Amino acid sequence: MLADDQGLILNRKAVELLLRKAANSRSLGDVGGLPKEWSSFTRNDFEKLVRNLDINNSGSIDHRVLATSCILLKSDLPTDKDIDAMKRSLQQLEVTEDQFLAGEFWFEKSENSTDRGYSIEFPR
Repeated sequence: MLADDQGLILNRKAVELLLRKAANSRSLGDVGGLPKEWSSFTRNDFEKLVRNLDINNSGSIDHRVLATSCILLKSDLPTDKDIDAMKRSLQQLEVTEDQFLAGEFWFEKSENSTDRGYSIEFPR
C-alpha cells in the first residue's frame, strides 16, 4: 500500500509513483494519465512538486492533498472573495463529508464533470 494508516505517502514514494506514471505515459501513450506538460518532468521536477505539497516538512504528504492538487491543476486560483465565501460556507477548519459537499467552492464553475451514459454510479 502506498499510503500509511493516516493516509500519508512518503515524499520519496510519491516521487517514484509520479516518475513511473510519466514513463508509462511516454512509452504507452497512457490516456488519462498525468498532464501532457508533465511528460518531460525529471526526478528533480517531481521532487520540487512534492516538496511544495509537504507544507510541514515532515517527509510525507497526505494522499488527499496530492489527489486534490492533481484534480484542481487546471482550475483558476481562488480570489480573496472566493476564500472568504468558502470560509463562511464551511464555518470551521475540519468538516464532515456532508458539510463539505454542501459548501460553496470557487472551482465548482470549472471543475464539474458528467459521467458517461454507461458508467455505473458509486457513492464517493
